[in-house]
Amino acid sequence: MPRRRLPPDSPERPQETLYRGEGANVAARRLGMQGINLDQWAKHPSDEPPDVPRDVTELRDRELMNLYQEIQRWVKYLALQLAAAEVDESYAERAVTRTEALKGYDFRKVDAKTRANEDPEYLDVKNAQLSAYGYRKMIAALYANVDRDSFQLSRELTRRSARSDRDHRGERHSS
Repeated sequence: MPRRRLPPDSPERPQETLYRGEGANVAARRLGMQGINLDQWAKHPSDEPPDVPRDVTELRDRELMNLYQEIQRWVKYLALQLAAAEVDESYAERAVTRTEALKGYDFRKVDAKTRANEDPEYLDVKNAQLSAYGYRKMIAALYANVDRDSFQLSRELTRRSARSDRDHRGERHSS
């Protein structure tokens, strides 16, 4: 079933740049001060990553190269999104640690957990941490899937290139 293309003004259309939380925004600003515009490096490649056929050997050379290029755009995008998610998760973990320290929660004591679970500020930072963790895990899985596809396509490109080199050597020596 072919994937549908969403019009540019569709509310269902994915965001065009990286999702960044507070921690990743700090890092992006620092990169901006070095002249690196993260949004230019991480434009959303297309609606969804392309499907890689079971048998990539059946693809024509041009189809294989186009598919490889599209997958590489996704690898680049998801690698940067994964980095942003890791920064945000670390930022959220620090917020939990800071809140625990400021509120004096010592979880070795019996009543600390009860007090923490009744504290809206602590619950907010803890939920933000869990959300950042979940998001990072999902992005890591997506990145791993696309990276595997990239590896499979790269292997096929290498195989074809090696075959072509052998054929050319054979032609030179048979003349």
